[in-house]
Amino acid sequence: MHLIVDEKPEEAFVANTMQGKYVFVRGKSFLVKDADQLPSRRISRGGPDQTPGDVTPPMPSVVVRIMVEEGDLVKKGQGLIVVTAMKMETTLVAPSDGRVKKINTSIDAKVAPGDILVEIEEEEPKNE
Repeated sequence: MHLIVDEKPEEAFVANTMQGKYVFVRGKSFLVKDADQLPSRRISRGGPDQTPGDVTPPMPSVVVRIMVEEGDLVKKGQGLIVVTAMKMETTLVAPSDGRVKKINTSIDAKVAPGDILVEIEEEEPKNE
């Protein structure tokens, strides 16, 4: 889809999923839901098995590169996995400093939002 943002043309991509619509624009993905489909007074903090250190794809995609191995120390914002969707590559990054606990995917795997591709175990700050 083509948009005008701040008087400049932008190209956005939309992917329909079970969770809602993912809109990808300017290198970022946003989950968009109809207001009548949102639970009232309920704050979502992820699924019961999902933790803040889990890395999931923003839309249905294919894994094209895995940049880390289990046990690696990573810094917040460091690239972990590259996925491709609609002829665009997206690098999924570490949400926090920590250690790669588990990699749950492989090259050429078809993945979807909610699939936990990488589990990051946050490192406790060292008191010195």
